[in-house]
Amino acid sequence: FMGLLLPSMVKAWTGNKIELFRKRVKQTFDVFMIVIIPIIIGAQAIGVDLITFVAGGEYDASGDVLKILVLALVGVFLGGLFGHLVVAINKQRQMIWGYLLVALITIPGYIYFIPIHGMWGAAWMTVLSESLIALFTFIMVYKNAKTLPGIMTFLKAVASAIVMFYVIGLLPESHVLVVLSIGIIVYV
Repeated sequence: FMGLLLPSMVKAWTGNKIELFRKRVKQTFDVFMIVIIPIIIGAQAIGVDLITFVAGGEYDASGDVLKILVLALVGVFLGGLFGHLVVAINKQRQMIWGYLLVALITIPGYIYFIPIHGMWGAAWMTVLSESLIALFTFIMVYKNAKTLPGIMTFLKAVASAIVMFYVIGLLPESHVLVVLSIGIIVYV
């Protein structure tokens, strides 16, 4: 998605169409929030059941890890958005320090936490790594382009996903695909 959007972002930035650039940033952020917020909140409700359905009962502990790993989606999507914007505004060279800093923090973190905490340590380090990339790329874009995504769509997505979460919680014990389908309908 970002690969398809990048040329128009570069054209807007290099053509000094800053308002168009900001509008596209906001629209992309909105789309990402509409997509990832219900996934994150929905996974908190049905993560274990979903993993059990996909992989079997012997993997149900992975459902709890999924609930952590899905939090990294915020960083993955925002890191993807702002990482591509770093390219659009031609600040890749300056961003190398941010990527290096994340590596210097997370590689030792993985080495330290995985032997002690296993998959839990790996999951939380992944959340940290993706969050730091998103933060550093956001700072680079904001510092240079002075653009902020809007908050209203994010808040609407969160509100809708919370309603979805509670409706899912009120459902009688049902197959995970039924619960997932109802959750999607409620969210939409």
